[in-house]
Amino acid sequence: RDVNQTSIDKSIFAIVDESLLSFKWHEEELDSFAQSFDQWTDVAYLEEFFESNKDDLNSGFLGTVSVEEAIERTAQEAEQFERRIRAISKQGKEEQEDALSKFVFKDLSKNDSTYTHVKSKAYGTSSPSWLRLYAIRLDVNLFFVTGGAIKLTENMNEREHLKLELEKLAIAQTFLKEMDVTNSDELGYLELNVEEFYD
Repeated sequence: RDVNQTSIDKSIFAIVDESLLSFKWHEEELDSFAQSFDQWTDVAYLEEFFESNKDDLNSGFLGTVSVEEAIERTAQEAEQFERRIRAISKQGKEEQEDALSKFVFKDLSKNDSTYTHVKSKAYGTSSPSWLRLYAIRLDVNLFFVTGGAIKLTENMNEREHLKLELEKLAIAQTFLKEMDVTNSDELGYLELNVEEFYD
């Protein structure tokens, strides 16, 4: 898909109410959070992806791994990753602490000095991991997931599927800024206005 055609659909999904939310993009069947983990546990999808990116898989960036090993490793890790992020999100909400910022998401750019509307990334549970979940941070325990990817190269600008994730982050960041949403108290306003953003 052309990254320039990417746009937000009329839906924002709550993965964990008032803590972890997820954008749905036009032409996608699932919201970004659900789609990422659905793909990462889909053997057919993973086989096609790793076969298409076999040179990157064998480049040594994350060690040399066969396609079969990569599929098994990704599916197992994705299940652990999803359980972990859901649990930490719920913990942060229930205990009113900055769990997602502390234990899951990191700033995409080390030089980003802003507090809200920050492009963020989460790593999978392995070390190292090629799984990435991307989101916009509004507060210490309030994130909007924009997408996910298998990152086999050091630089995101080197591959189209990673450049697409950068584009989605930029669009979501602009949307949330223009809606002037900075905390969970404003989520009701956001849900009423999301469908008008691209009219």
